[in-house]
Amino acid sequence: MKHSFSVILSLIMAVVLAVCIGGCASGSDKSGDISPTSGNASATPGEDSTGSPTDVPAETEEPAATPVKSNLPLQPETSNEQMTTPFWLTDTMYNETICFYEQKDGTVKGTTLFTPVEIISLTDFSFKKTYKAGKDFIWDGATNTIVIPDGSPIKPYTEKELKGYDEKGKQLEAFSGTFDAKGRSRLANALFCNSEYLYGRQYAITYKYSFGSWKGPVTEFQGDVLPKTTAKLKNGEDIKVTFFGDSIFAGAEASAYLGHAPGQPVMATLFKKAIEAYYSVKVSINNPSIGGLSSKDLMDHIGDITKSSKRIPDLVFIGFGMNDQTTVNTGNNAQKVIDEVLKVNPGCEFVLVTTMKPNPDSGMLQGQPRIPSLYKPLLKQGVGCVDMYGMHTAILETKDYVSTSGNNVNHPNDWLIRIYVMNLCAALIDY
Repeated sequence: MKHSFSVILSLIMAVVLAVCIGGCASGSDKSGDISPTSGNASATPGEDSTGSPTDVPAETEEPAATPVKSNLPLQPETSNEQMTTPFWLTDTMYNETICFYEQKDGTVKGTTLFTPVEIISLTDFSFKKTYKAGKDFIWDGATNTIVIPDGSPIKPYTEKELKGYDEKGKQLEAFSGTFDAKGRSRLANALFCNSEYLYGRQYAITYKYSFGSWKGPVTEFQGDVLPKTTAKLKNGEDIKVTFFGDSIFAGAEASAYLGHAPGQPVMATLFKKAIEAYYSVKVSINNPSIGGLSSKDLMDHIGDITKSSKRIPDLVFIGFGMNDQTTVNTGNNAQKVIDEVLKVNPGCEFVLVTTMKPNPDSGMLQGQPRIPSLYKPLLKQGVGCVDMYGMHTAILETKDYVSTSGNNVNHPNDWLIRIYVMNLCAALIDY
């Protein structure tokens, strides 16, 4: 009996000790990061929780615990956070563009990037008109496919329209600088259009999905690559940022740029708002980007960065490549820009941003896939990279091209602009 009692007592003490340790092993800070601590906070050094002497000298301190990233999704609260917080760190997709198509069997369908666990809303492009589940659209609750029933006010595209044909089945004129009365033209075998004919059939869906669903590439925090910029931001110092590139950086085809609802700001403005809100600093933006610019043209415009002492940047985003059909010198051209800017500010840092993927049907997809590999030799401390080509290519494994583009050829729509900004922010914010 004595032996059995001792065993039982030992088991009870082990359970009590395990419960105590488990209850004191972790705590959470404001950001949701888990910060484990050791021991009992009420115990005096040199004593255990009962006040009994221990073998630990009174002057010995426990080493500081290493913070552990939370496995929980971030929960953006403000509209600006919802637009710019990286989607791979959340469990809610806000206003993803979804487009619908007439299938060969007569059904009309569209797809979301992830399989929803809950659909919160489906609206028109302006976010003003909301559609009703079960009446205007049907979701089976198990896939990423949304079906549009007969009689729904939601308007689909036809495959031929996106290939550059009009309502009568006649091929649109090839682009030569002008568009028809509906704002349409054609590049090779792709509709080329940024009018309501295109965006009027781009709908916005907000939904919950399983956290961790994204398996494609992401931009990691680059604090070690961009130490000067991130140190300034963490210290609450204002910074000057230059966006230097082609029409994508200039703002095309943000709805504010085109002057229609919902009036989403251009990429540089969204980035500015996100960084200022997160770090409580002022970000001054210089954006001399020009539509049609290729990397070989950049040195002709380098003075837009270097000639004004008031605008000499702390950080430069270099974003071109869409117009670099021949990319043999793209990396060298980027290096020339870096070298020239460093002459006026040796402390400047840079982020090379690869371009989104052009529509393969447009004839523009040529040298762009090579650009990420051409940038690799340039990367070092002070020169980071955001690979939008890789992310956009992964998105297109699930999404159709027009649901990511503002002109169906080579410009992002509001949703893909936000994804650009999510990646730029991820390089500078350790979420």
